[in-house]
Amino acid sequence: MEKPRADDSAQEIERLQKEIKTLKEDIAHSYYRIPKEEFENVTVKKITLDVNNQVQSRINSMRNMLGLVVLVLSFFGISQWSKVSEGMRKDILNDVQQDMNQIKSELSSNIDTKLSRIEDRLQESQDLIKANQEKMQDFLNKEIESITKTIDLKASRAAKQETESQLQTVREDMRSAQKTVMKTELNALRKDVKDRFISYKEALLKLDPLFQRALLLEDKDLANEFLDDLFRWTFLSNKYEELDRLRIKYEKDYDFKHTTWANIAIGGMFLYEESYSPIYKKRAISAYEQALERVPNYGLPHAVRLIIHMIDVERADDEKVRSQERESALKLIRHINAGSRSITAYEAYNYLDKLRNDRGVGKHIAMLFTEFPEAMDEAYLKFEKHLKLLENR
Repeated sequence: MEKPRADDSAQEIERLQKEIKTLKEDIAHSYYRIPKEEFENVTVKKITLDVNNQVQSRINSMRNMLGLVVLVLSFFGISQWSKVSEGMRKDILNDVQQDMNQIKSELSSNIDTKLSRIEDRLQESQDLIKANQEKMQDFLNKEIESITKTIDLKASRAAKQETESQLQTVREDMRSAQKTVMKTELNALRKDVKDRFISYKEALLKLDPLFQRALLLEDKDLANEFLDDLFRWTFLSNKYEELDRLRIKYEKDYDFKHTTWANIAIGGMFLYEESYSPIYKKRAISAYEQALERVPNYGLPHAVRLIIHMIDVERADDEKVRSQERESALKLIRHINAGSRSITAYEAYNYLDKLRNDRGVGKHIAMLFTEFPEAMDEAYLKFEKHLKLLENR
């Protein structure tokens, strides 16, 4: 009988290992529908560990069997080797086959378990994705609804603004037409006063309702036009106290013209000359300053201030006060005459000249020419120079 070769068992083990490798490949291809990365992370490590454990167990068993064979051979002798070897080979093959079947069963069970878990996780992921998609869709629907409302609101506002703009244009046109009519009526009233068809008192009676209509337009420039005539005609009607009442009534809401402040200053000057009350002097000087603040080279307020200086020169009890008032008057005349422009001297001298024969302030104007003859002569030259300029225009 031919002796079995010693490497038969090793070859058989190698063959079995190849079958196990082939089995792994078949399993890998059979379940490739699962994501490969997921499959490797979940099952491959476990399968490899199970196979290694089984193979290692078989190798240990084979080692034990070989030791037993050596022991049996030593007991039965070489003549019994062939029978024993054949029996061992069959036993080993049976054991390996059983182990392979068991491994296949365990692998199949493990894979099914892992696949079930993976499918559960995939289902949970799909449910979560679906829930997130529903939430996102709901959010988008709300955003679209909000944007639509905003667009509709803006469109409505734009249409409203367009309508408001058109209405505003109509209002402005109406206001402009009303202003034109009122200015026309005011100019007609001014002409009647200038031509002496009506008195100042009659002009004030006609001016009042027209002025009240002008105030309704809330146009301060237009209102100041009426206020200037209101103050001037009130002054020319000798209603000096009324000037201060009108000032108090309208000063906070309207910026008076320089001519309006000049009329208030004149009214205060006349009242001061009549009563010598410091209250009227204070009103006159305050109005004088307001007029110059608006037009610094306005000559008429300077004439008013000069008259007030001379009233104090005449009536002050203290010689020191009279001396200070003279110095202030002379300084002011020199200021009026200063500079190359002659309009300030012209306006101041012209007003003083008109009031020379006034029964109240006439004597105080005469004092200017007596006290400061040279300075007043210079003012007269400036007056003539500007008068010629006006005549040559």
